[in-house]
Amino acid sequence: MDEGMTNEPWLGRCHFIGNATNPEPLIGVTAVWVRHRDGFDDTLRSHLASQDDGETGAAGLRLLWAEDVMPATDWMIRHAREKEALELARRVHEGHVVEIGPLSSDGKPSLGPTEWLEIKEIKDIQPLDGQFGVSPKKTVPDALVAPLFEELEPTEAEISSYGGTKEDVPPLKTYVIIDAAKVPDAKGLMERSGLPWRCLFKGNAARELSDVAPYLVELDVAADFTRVLLTHNPMLPADLVTAHLWHRKSGIFVRSRSDIDTLVAHFRRFTRMQDETGKWYYFRFWEPEYLLKQLENDDLAKGLLSFDDQGIVICPGDSSIHMIRKTGHDVIGSRAPTKLDFNAIELDLRGKWLDRIAGKIVATFPDQSLNFEKVRSRTEASVNRMQGYGYKSENHLIILASWEVFYGENFETKDPDGKLEEICRSSLPAIKKFNSFRKRMENLSPEFSETV
Repeated sequence: MDEGMTNEPWLGRCHFIGNATNPEPLIGVTAVWVRHRDGFDDTLRSHLASQDDGETGAAGLRLLWAEDVMPATDWMIRHAREKEALELARRVHEGHVVEIGPLSSDGKPSLGPTEWLEIKEIKDIQPLDGQFGVSPKKTVPDALVAPLFEELEPTEAEISSYGGTKEDVPPLKTYVIIDAAKVPDAKGLMERSGLPWRCLFKGNAARELSDVAPYLVELDVAADFTRVLLTHNPMLPADLVTAHLWHRKSGIFVRSRSDIDTLVAHFRRFTRMQDETGKWYYFRFWEPEYLLKQLENDDLAKGLLSFDDQGIVICPGDSSIHMIRKTGHDVIGSRAPTKLDFNAIELDLRGKWLDRIAGKIVATFPDQSLNFEKVRSRTEASVNRMQGYGYKSENHLIILASWEVFYGENFETKDPDGKLEEICRSSLPAIKKFNSFRKRMENLSPEFSETV
């Protein structure tokens, strides 16, 4: 399995406990020189065991568990502002395989906002890999079969509402709300899947924002689409969405006895919300990290989970999932909240999104020694401007921001013939506009450049 693989710096958020005289739980980022995820914990534990005579920061520590573990290059993308972690990664090598960062008290609060809501984290989830030579291929990882597809006994309330007998209660279905902004050609994938699907936007929004809209898909446990959704093969290009999607965190899962049209009607109530000033916003509850944060809003949580007596929402992470469900029946029929404080929410979300884009650009060009802060500044300027021109796809915005980094601020205005700016201001559909822009960029002189 390790043939062809070499050691490299990996980073993880590690939970430790001190020795008998100081048994306080501690948490911090650690860099380890290994070749794969399985070796991270073993190498770190061996290192800690060898430090009886005391390496600063390591003596007397015992590893409880590690999470958010990934190669340092991936960490740069996901946690671009944590520069101290990248410094740790630079310090590890064959002769110094572990570097532990500053540790702090592990006092993480519970996610659950109220006693009626249960949020359960299931760890050590491994998506499907390429399954080379495996026949037939699995469509669901073993650890996700029960959370995603296990049938649950109907409650008394469900039996009563569906006609009075257990046989009247429909089976528990599995859906996914796909974020098309994170999945190039999402509509094409769904159309080819043969599965039922609906757009959560309607009218003009569904037509004009089709490539960034949320879509509800009813999953089949045996479908190829389900397998792709639950697969991550690091050997393949990250944007090869016909082969794997898990790493893109492209949506949330929903378990419900309701049919697809009933669920669409329910979730459409939440796609647009008002802030305290009355301004309307698109509310991206289908983003896993965003949803977990917003469940602190009790009204929102009650409204979102009012679709079923045993309704479950599942938010996937890198190697874990959060299962969200009601513990009682008092929230059935709750109305969606009409107002939320969106100012801080949107700024925070957009800032983290721009951080990830800038981090990805830095990680894509490791030989350029790019300055993250300058890349982040140009990324924000580029994305704001290009969205104003009508570009919508995240992949397109990343490429456009990369050009901004290498060709300078407002680079589209530097075309000697003015064609780039002309394309930007045209009324072409977003995809055709980007393709025309890229073709023009390929024809420009290599001297048309400026490195940050």
